[in-house]
Amino acid sequence: MARRIASNLLLVGLSLLLTLFLLEIVVRVGGHTDVDGQFTFMGYTLEPYVLPVQALRINIDGYLANKD
Repeated sequence: MARRIASNLLLVGLSLLLTLFLLEIVVRVGGHTDVDGQFTFMGYTLEPYVLPVQALRINIDGYLANKD
């Protein structure tokens, strides 16, 4: 009886680990990170939110380069 419970718990644990591993792969493949380090998955920006410092710096540098 104890051996059957242990094997069932092992099966549940391995199934959980495999599921979490596959979900991690799906999120990493389906998402992307912008220049500021903000991660987006399927059009949704995930927390923690990051200020767009690098994107603003690129825009300002481009503006200043074209101003002269």
